[in-house]
Amino acid sequence: MTDQKPCLPGCHFYRAETGGKWWHHPRCWNRTDKPAPEPPIPQLYKLDVDGDPMDEPMWRYDVPPAPEPQEWKRTVAWFSCGAASAVAAKLIIKEIPGTIVVRCVLDNEHPDNDRFARDAAQWFGKTVVNVRSDKYKDCWDLWQKRRYLNGPAGALCTVEMKKLVRRAFSEPDDVHVFGFTVEEAARAERFRLNNIEIETRFPLIEQRISKADCYEIISDNAIELPAMYRLGYHNANCVGCVKGGAGYWNKIRVDFPEVFARMAALETEIGASCINGKPLETLDPKAGRHKDLDLPDCGLFCGENEGWKHI
Repeated sequence: MTDQKPCLPGCHFYRAETGGKWWHHPRCWNRTDKPAPEPPIPQLYKLDVDGDPMDEPMWRYDVPPAPEPQEWKRTVAWFSCGAASAVAAKLIIKEIPGTIVVRCVLDNEHPDNDRFARDAAQWFGKTVVNVRSDKYKDCWDLWQKRRYLNGPAGALCTVEMKKLVRRAFSEPDDVHVFGFTVEEAARAERFRLNNIEIETRFPLIEQRISKADCYEIISDNAIELPAMYRLGYHNANCVGCVKGGAGYWNKIRVDFPEVFARMAALETEIGASCINGKPLETLDPKAGRHKDLDLPDCGLFCGENEGWKHI
């Protein structure tokens, strides 16, 4: 007889990223991080040649069969404080009530994002899990230490403050839900192909919901959109995004002059630029084309899509 209990099918998947530890099935008795209740241990007896039980017992553990994948896979909806990610999270929660909603918190975002996150959590009917980088305080800290803003390989802040944080939170079999809208179907496909190691869902594309639809759905549910949308920006991401163009930065110059000045000073200090090698301090105030976001008004067609209120 042995004290070691048999593992469920799916155990012993070697994970290099966890330092060479063995991974156990979520319902395996041998998991050390989440102990399971002891299963019943029936006593079986060997039979002798006449078919009668022998005195010496043979022990075994009554291990239930492995559940179907959908019963134990985590569904994780990544919420960015944007309208699209909020609607995507709400849709997937309606389909899979056990969905975990996670937000990568960045201090560079507008403070009103925290208010929107609270309102969204009430709408979701569940708490939003906040995760953040343990290496950098915010994007300014990252840019200062790494002396890099943006380039052909993309923005370093996206990798360090979001992608790596997402990986740290994830488990091998998670289903990841993202708020790509129907207009972004090609972008969503590129994302899927560039991240083939994870399983993804795009509920807005599945239901052919657009960005404009998302704004209306949020408004129809009596939730005020984040301040960045109301100021005319197309996203509720960081104030002073290094992926923005000349028109975007000229709008930042007007709406957030202190952020514009800080970024211009940082560019000079580290010898980098966030607009294709053109320093902000030499940016023509009339350069670029930024069209303010056209948000839905309460007018003739207000409430036409009443079904959305029940999402």
